Amino acid sequence: MHGGNRISLKGFKAIIFDLGGTLYCPNLRLLEFKRYFLSACGYGEPSDFSEERVREALVEPRRWLGNLMKEKMPSPYWEPSVDEWKEFDRLFLQGLGLDDNPDKMSEAQLNDWEKALDALGVHLIGNCKEVLEELSARGYGLGVASNRFGDPRPELKKSSILNLFGAIEWTHVLGYRKPSPYMLLKVADKLGVNPLKCVYVGNSIRADVGAAQRAGMKPIFIPICNFKPSQNLPEGLSVISEMKDLLELFH
Repeated sequence: MHGGNRISLKGFKAIIFDLGGTLYCPNLRLLEFKRYFLSACGYGEPSDFSEERVREALVEPRRWLGNLMKEKMPSPYWEPSVDEWKEFDRLFLQGLGLDDNPDKMSEAQLNDWEKALDALGVHLIGNCKEVLEELSARGYGLGVASNRFGDPRPELKKSSILNLFGAIEWTHVLGYRKPSPYMLLKVADKLGVNPLKCVYVGNSIRADVGAAQRAGMKPIFIPICNFKPSQNLPEGLSVISEMKDLLELFH
């Protein structure tokens, strides 16, 4: 636990978690997956595509996807269709100056998802499972609120932690995703706990801390995977350095 951030969290009844970069490391960033699948499609090695180049090529497809969501005004659990992902990939490949064949990339992504998870080293952060089990045994309600397309429960089940959560919410739809408080408030409601008695643990200042503050919850920041030292931390923010620090805070 970082010095100066030791606090008392008596009276809190529920702890809600982000997934990528909080319970799982590394953070499941679109950028990393796209580099992997470019390689899987025969465009070269992941190292051939710098983060800056891929990030720039993702600007237009992300804009397109955002406009699509504004147009459709979909429900929280909406996710792009295969054809919509193909259009996303077409714009992405176009931005990289590669041949315009989104079918090849879309097929690779559908077929090689598990290989991608293994290749990128996606796994539970050390002692995460044990910490969650202990918090549950101490009587805290546990939940998940994650910005993502697609149900995370299969991954949680594979990691043998699904049974520990009383409520799980996910969305990447504009208006619902963090920093909107929507998911956090929905999880609190499912757990039957007043949001003011909930803590939200995440690794993003903008999305996670922002959502917690908007929901009236206590944010706890855990800079495990993608924290940049140049980031300015909000005054008074509680910061932990690893998951097991939660056991000191929640007796």
